[in-house]
Amino acid sequence: MIGRGDIEVRFDPAQSGIRIEMQRFTIADDPATAMAAFERMQVWANASPPTGTADDEGLPCFMAGTSTCHVRVHHESVVQPWRDGANLRVTLPAAWQGELELVTSDNLGEGVEYYPDRSDVAVWGLAGALSVELDSGNVAIAVASSLTHFEGCPLADTCELGGFDPACGCTQPTAIRVANAAGHASNVVIDLPPTSSLTASPHWYEVRLDRGDPEAGCTASIDCDDLGCIEAVDPDGAEVSATIGYPGAPALVGAGILVNAFSAACSDVEYVDDPAQHYGRGAAPSEQRGNLRVCTGCLAE
Repeated sequence: MIGRGDIEVRFDPAQSGIRIEMQRFTIADDPATAMAAFERMQVWANASPPTGTADDEGLPCFMAGTSTCHVRVHHESVVQPWRDGANLRVTLPAAWQGELELVTSDNLGEGVEYYPDRSDVAVWGLAGALSVELDSGNVAIAVASSLTHFEGCPLADTCELGGFDPACGCTQPTAIRVANAAGHASNVVIDLPPTSSLTASPHWYEVRLDRGDPEAGCTASIDCDDLGCIEAVDPDGAEVSATIGYPGAPALVGAGILVNAFSAACSDVEYVDDPAQHYGRGAAPSEQRGNLRVCTGCLAE
């Protein structure tokens, strides 16, 4: 899923298919110019990404014979103007356990730095693998207790019931990865299921938080008191790590679900959440970004 703007993904038990909503935006003042910009931005939801040619005809997502879905803001021009973008909200069935790749960027450049529209990412009820790439937006990820330990492996249930024996047939644990572009700073919060859920569904996690320069002032924290970390490594260093919920032999140490968050910088970031409250009204607010946290029960929609 690719865009310039906020991305929100929800896993909903009441949802039977995929639902995509788009909120287009532009900083154009003239209504006619704005409407023309909106008409050039459309949702692309097909099994393959657009080629950029005028005769693009993709196969719609989830048609017979398809296994992937590329959702993006498709701009009908060679280069999308920096002033134009769209927020995307995608709702998926709660039982969908595929792999998500979310990519977005800030609405900056070409003289619009005075209106710093950062692109945030939120995922509610994550049930599979996830990769997030962004600039200086913030990230919130709430993980479902149904998260599959070996996403995409047909023997995942057998492996879990067998205590994650290395010979069970699945070798690649599910991964949750968040990283931003060079020089950018993001606050990242990842909410894991509580210990009781981990006991009912015996997953375990290898958490790694990398805040770059530990002297810059940003924090990297793992709520070990609530999550029951077996081991926490170097809580004051650039990389903070912990093992959570290791079930013991025959499971291999280090083969838990990977939770990895990286902020390339720690800095004060100007941002705008509500254009009606800021546009043309002076300097935007700012906050320190580059703080990373793994917790349980700390995120609310």
